[in-house]
Amino acid sequence: MMNLKKRRMVRLEDRFIEAYEGEYTTKIERLASPQPVEKPDQEHDYRVRFMDIDINRHVNNVHYIDWMLDTLEPDFLLHHELTEMNILYKKEVSYGSTVTSRMQRDGLKTYHEILNDGEPSCLAECQWKEV
Repeated sequence: MMNLKKRRMVRLEDRFIEAYEGEYTTKIERLASPQPVEKPDQEHDYRVRFMDIDINRHVNNVHYIDWMLDTLEPDFLLHHELTEMNILYKKEVSYGSTVTSRMQRDGLKTYHEILNDGEPSCLAECQWKEV
């Protein structure tokens, strides 16, 4: 759940947990944060269009993924299938911004980051398999 005024995640109310006969726990498995791109193999700039934003007036999450995967060569995308993605959204991007999508490839693993004013807005690690 999200507190829309504070724009932060909040604890689920008991009524939602009880409705699905869920069990409350404070132990949540956390994935390791994706590694930043150190030596980019590809880099592209994108201007945030009005159609890229959501109802909160920030870039919709699907566009981050589009920008990341767009740095991969068409031949790679045609012959590989994405099997895992660990993604971390760090900072929202707004209409009118120009972002840089950077990618580093290491075999069947790719590392991605979206930079806004030189600061990371999103990081991801992707695992691929040949098809």
